[in-house]
Amino acid sequence: MHHEDLVDQFAIQRVITEYAWFVDRRDWDALVATFADTVVVDYTAMSGGGAEPSPAPSR
Repeated sequence: MHHEDLVDQFAIQRVITEYAWFVDRRDWDALVATFADTVVVDYTAMSGGGAEPSPAPSR
């Protein structure tokens, strides 16, 4: 595994951990801060069509 892969893996694990932590503590403002400004949602395997960008919830 390359260094960049490990850095990416750690960053993903950190966001997942923070997400669960904030949900458990019902810290909704901090939870919203874990979301990216824009994400690409891809449900094509379930419903066809194409992946579409989706904005983050309002902060």
